[in-house]
Amino acid sequence: VGFNKYHERILKTWKKSHTQGYLAHLFFEQEQCQVGYFDHSTEKMTTFFLQEENVIESQESEVFKEPGKKILFLDIAKVHINPQKALSLAKKVQEENYHGEMVFKSFTILQHLEIGQVFNITLVTQAMKTINIKLSTETGAALQHHISSLMDMARTEE
Repeated sequence: VGFNKYHERILKTWKKSHTQGYLAHLFFEQEQCQVGYFDHSTEKMTTFFLQEENVIESQESEVFKEPGKKILFLDIAKVHINPQKALSLAKKVQEENYHGEMVFKSFTILQHLEIGQVFNITLVTQAMKTINIKLSTETGAALQHHISSLMDMARTEE
């Protein structure tokens, strides 16, 4: 789904009632694309779901974030690789560092974090682990990567 095709139209309409709002993230999973705009004045996010020729707007919602952390502006001009290339680079990182893990699902969030603008890619493995890889949007270089067990995550939430 082509984000740029819809971005200006969505933003123009949304900005009329959200003057303090800005692009915060893009979420990709297979052929799905979600675009999130954050309104600093309300501290809420509006997500747009891009499906073929349709754009579906969600209700504004609260944002899950760590206390003291800010939702940063995503500057599309600083994105020099596309999501497919980023996923390909992430799979190379996975093969080099976690080669025994069989991946069956992945999703990508394009966002601006404290370490910079990144493709924040999560690979879910058959052994119920997640491999998280953060790639620079400008160079594609791996900035961070680690593996976690979903079982360990479930135990810490109990």
